[in-house]
Amino acid sequence: MDKTLFQKLHAREVRLQKAQKRAMLSLLKTCGGRITFIPASKGDEYPVTTTLYGQHDFPRIDISDIYLSEDGRQLLADGFETEEGFRERRYGFGIGNEHLSDAFAFICQTIKF
Repeated sequence: MDKTLFQKLHAREVRLQKAQKRAMLSLLKTCGGRITFIPASKGDEYPVTTTLYGQHDFPRIDISDIYLSEDGRQLLADGFETEEGFRERRYGFGIGNEHLSDAFAFICQTIKF
């Protein structure tokens, strides 16, 4: 095992997360604070599904919105929890460092970057 390689990769990951968060905060501040995916037709799938931290659970969420907190310093997400035969709208998930790449992918796919 090459410990140095893991340390370098982890340091890169931390730098990337910081850059992604800065870019998303900046973009959201210039476009009204929210980016929403609106399906063009009923069968359209949401661009990103991820596991987010709820108050009492860890649901898989089809992200529908990424937006700024009231103070403009945090990223939040809304979406749909979908399990077999079950679909529920869920709101206000905080986007932690471990979810930044999913939020970034959602924004890029939604606004066609």
